[in-house]
Amino acid sequence: MMRTLVRGALAGAVPALPVLVGAALVGAASGLRSQTGLAAVALTTPAVHVSRPVALLSGHRGSVGAATAAVGEIVADKFPGIPSRLSPAGVTSRVLLGALAAAALAAAAARDPEPLDAVPAPVPVPAPVAGGPRDAWFSEDAYPAPAGQDPAVVAVAATLGAVASVATTFAGAWWRRAQSRHRPDWPGAVLEDSVAVGLAWAGCAVAT
Repeated sequence: MMRTLVRGALAGAVPALPVLVGAALVGAASGLRSQTGLAAVALTTPAVHVSRPVALLSGHRGSVGAATAAVGEIVADKFPGIPSRLSPAGVTSRVLLGALAAAALAAAAARDPEPLDAVPAPVPVPAPVAGGPRDAWFSEDAYPAPAGQDPAVVAVAATLGAVASVATTFAGAWWRRAQSRHRPDWPGAVLEDSVAVGLAWAGCAVAT
């Protein structure tokens, strides 16, 4: 199953690769700060995606809600007594949000087809025949769908986001423990915040 999805996602390797790299980056950001990847996608997605589920993020309410959740998590992380990210609930939430952010990014990377009046009209031919140039103009292959519209790309992107979030969840926990042994915890936390935000925005920039 996964092999089939990967093959489908990489069938158009050139357009799909930036989307998959971006998905991995926002997933990695979600492992460090669970809400940051989703917030970055919400804040960088144009509101024109009204026909897709990602429109819930790109709208005003979605963007404000995602950004508020991300800022709240960053602030709360500096207080003692916060549950460990390595708890079952902590890991699960990061995996799910990493996959969701990556899938939303892949969906948002698809651009709506141009309006019909914006597509150059084909030059008429005097005697079109079956299978000739005129048929080719109106075939599905003449106007291929963007990579992000392919369900295989979205599925692989979500998988990459989930895997990357697992890796950075454990890496972030290790980093915080290591750097706080002989110094206050907050400098390491702030650095982790910066890395999470940087990864999330880099992922969105690469994919779009």
